[in-house]
Amino acid sequence: MGSLAFVVGNKTLMLTPAQARAQNIPFQVLSDKHALTLHHVAELTLPGSTEAGVVHFIDQQLSRPADECLLMIRYLGIEAPYREFYLNALVGFEVSAQQMFGANFHALERTQAQELFNQATRGDPSGWQGPPAPFFLFVLRADASDVLYGTQAGSEALSIPYMAHIEPSTNW
Repeated sequence: MGSLAFVVGNKTLMLTPAQARAQNIPFQVLSDKHALTLHHVAELTLPGSTEAGVVHFIDQQLSRPADECLLMIRYLGIEAPYREFYLNALVGFEVSAQQMFGANFHALERTQAQELFNQATRGDPSGWQGPPAPFFLFVLRADASDVLYGTQAGSEALSIPYMAHIEPSTNW
């Protein structure tokens, strides 16, 4: 995963998703609540993906025109806009967390969050509103995998050779 254009005020910064996260770049599409929910769901989906910047990656991609989007949803034949797919799924986690445990998803105890997540992998949890939960988690896992493992360092972590179509000029 190379650098992406993150807009901050009047400036465009070229950063990796991890750099955008480390610099606390403001979100363009996701509200703070959506970002917090996505952070927790993504970390359950693929540990390490939040540190790699998956939340900033998804937010940045949702701000792009659909024909430039690098999110997995684009390649699965789902029509744009993709924003509603992600936002509705995040609302689904919040509604289900409230119904099941009386709390926001990010405020759940680890065992509660894991229980809700496990239910979402098998089908729509109690109170779910949004796209099919297992499908959302499939898409999110693909996005998280791109961010976490789609780099030279990610390939090394998996002990597989990095085989980019075009070798990057710098080491990410």
